[in-house]
Amino acid sequence: MNIDDYIYNNHLSHIITPKIKSKIFIKNYSPNEIILNSHNKVNNIYFIVKGKVEISYITSSGKHLFLNSLEKGDFFGDVEYVNKCNTIYDVSAIGDTTIILLPFNIIDIFLNDNVYFWKLLCIETNKKILDTNHIVIANKSLNLKSLLVNYIIQNNFKIYFDSLKELSIKLNSSYRNLTRVIKYLLKENIIIKTKHSIIVIDKEKFLDLAEEL
Repeated sequence: MNIDDYIYNNHLSHIITPKIKSKIFIKNYSPNEIILNSHNKVNNIYFIVKGKVEISYITSSGKHLFLNSLEKGDFFGDVEYVNKCNTIYDVSAIGDTTIILLPFNIIDIFLNDNVYFWKLLCIETNKKILDTNHIVIANKSLNLKSLLVNYIIQNNFKIYFDSLKELSIKLNSSYRNLTRVIKYLLKENIIIKTKHSIIVIDKEKFLDLAEEL
């Protein structure tokens, strides 16, 4: 797929116009590759045109907090652009991911008066804030079974991970509690599990479980 296809398929033609097209960059990221490190300077808005990314935060005590995931059609770097600040989050690729990088200096020169750009920024930035708030609230109020079920549903009934330890950190839970919940789902023949994945095989039972929770 070439740059014109990415722009057209992601409805960016009103923003990435012909005079801007030659000034942007396209980068491919491998699974788990770091895209942004927290507290570092950000120079671009990142438009995800293929794949998915994870937004996370490391507390002062070293605890890993999963905050949100973004996928094709989403973008990040907008808050840092508007507020002229460093990022406070880590961003990493989930699977093979392709991103259009729109430099801040190009935005300043070509998009200051582009109503489509600012409308997109307002709508999507507010949506991300609401989504992140919902996830933080859920992490504080739901039990582990609820968190795991909701997380799997959000990822289209299948999730991939490097290890169960890594998954337990993402869900802000203990490894022991996570394995107990997974064993229950396996016993009920609701999921299948491999070393690096969980896939729902009985969506009806799974959705029933979600309603119960």
